[in-house]
Amino acid sequence: MQAPDWFIMILIAGNALAGPTHAGIAYSLTPRAELDLFRAFEQGDTFEDTITIMRAEPSPEISPTDQELFSSNRWPCIIRGCIWGREQARGKLPRHAKQLIPQLKQAFSSEGLPAQLAWVAEVESTLKTNAISKSGALGLFQFIPQTARRFDLISPSGDYRTEPASSARAAARYLSHLHARLGDWTLAVAAYNAGEGCVERLLKKHQAQTYGEIAMHLPPQTQVYVIKVMTTVALRENTTLGALPPPCAGNQATRDPLGPVSPTAN
Repeated sequence: MQAPDWFIMILIAGNALAGPTHAGIAYSLTPRAELDLFRAFEQGDTFEDTITIMRAEPSPEISPTDQELFSSNRWPCIIRGCIWGREQARGKLPRHAKQLIPQLKQAFSSEGLPAQLAWVAEVESTLKTNAISKSGALGLFQFIPQTARRFDLISPSGDYRTEPASSARAAARYLSHLHARLGDWTLAVAAYNAGEGCVERLLKKHQAQTYGEIAMHLPPQTQVYVIKVMTTVALRENTTLGALPPPCAGNQATRDPLGPVSPTAN
């Protein structure tokens, strides 16, 4: 994909993430904002320069408090995610991607999930099987011990979080469980990072049904994470989360949803 086309795709993704929300198009970016963002990316401006010139258009339909929350909490996350996407587009595939991704896709497919979601591993660990976080999350899909035990990745026989096929099947089961509870892949991805309890509480508090309605209330880390996953799926598979089908009806995780599960990493 040529750079100009990539930037346009990122702008579209950014708009989709920004809105519309329950307030209609209140948070949609203006054409001028899109043009400024496009120019900033082409010129290679720094994050600080970019965030200074970019603002969402104020709207009388939304309260000043919420508008300020969007400007201070949501819009910077969109910019960070778009800049990350630019670097991904310019870079190479992670090492071992050609060897690992087919295995991961096969595991996802075997669990009844769209194979494209296997690319979550690139966002989680840059496809490093031994990646470990400060919170103790380990492996391609960054399972913390508590969640790993729930999905049988840690048992008396050993810790299998660094084993590609096992961790992929567990991640697929977890995402299937999240989709069954939330009904949407974008919400499921957000819950994979922040925890389903966090996402469900926000949906209830704001009487919302979609990711766009709660996005600016999520932790910044989760907002950027969702953008990264959306961008990676678009870049690697030329599709969107919204275009992916739901889990197959015969999937065990769909037939027999688990109870609440902790996020993979904090």
